[in-house]
Amino acid sequence: MQGFWIIGSIQIEGILHIVRQNILDWSLELEDAGVLGQGLTFSATEKAAAMSVTNNFHGSNIGVFGSVTDHAAVTNNQGAAHSNIAQGDIRALVDQIQASQIHLPEAVQKDIARPLSTLKEQSAMSTPNQSTVAGALKSIKTVCEGASGNLIASGVTTMIANIMGS
Repeated sequence: MQGFWIIGSIQIEGILHIVRQNILDWSLELEDAGVLGQGLTFSATEKAAAMSVTNNFHGSNIGVFGSVTDHAAVTNNQGAAHSNIAQGDIRALVDQIQASQIHLPEAVQKDIARPLSTLKEQSAMSTPNQSTVAGALKSIKTVCEGASGNLIASGVTTMIANIMGS
């Protein structure tokens, strides 16, 4: 048996788009940290500032090779990790959620109140705790995913996916 991959042009285009977006995000983070690289060289100060800018990309098993039979269970989890969510992005997301929160079902409003409050606190800090922010975002996203059929909840889920890069 010989394995092969079938990859459509849409998948390749999607990969290129994600790579371009990640490079752009990384470049903007470097610029925010003061790393400009004038003349294609970096000063010692810029090199030191670049050390604090981190992006994590994890690749994993994509798809299944071979036959899956005899009561086999196949699980394929794909995720993306985005580090250093900017303070301004957190604040903007909190503002958008708060502005549309009244249109969410009452149970959803109640369930997202605490993680939304946590995000608001983190957005006020000069250096938000990234793991706290990620946890709050995941909580809100999970609650909103459970509110199927609600347009606002779907929008919140999409905004969180965009800010987290997943």
